[in-house]
Amino acid sequence: GELAPEHFRTESYHARKPGAGEELLKTLFISVDPYVHGRIKETASYAPPTPEGAVIEGGTVAEVLKSNSPDFKTGDIVLAHSGW
Repeated sequence: GELAPEHFRTESYHARKPGAGEELLKTLFISVDPYVHGRIKETASYAPPTPEGAVIEGGTVAEVLKSNSPDFKTGDIVLAHSGW
């Protein structure tokens, strides 16, 4: 059937501090592509299905809030693959 608000939930949590080589990101934009439909159905698709209760993933544009990586500094804008 059609997706409705009751099919989703919002959760809050305290993010842990990034470890060595990790960054803490703040998602600014997330792609809600048509492929998500295939990921939440139980039929064959080119992408693996998202298990019920799991976080739906998508491409994101994010800001680095904290960095323990030599590759990124606080304030950088990055592309990432993250959860809704």
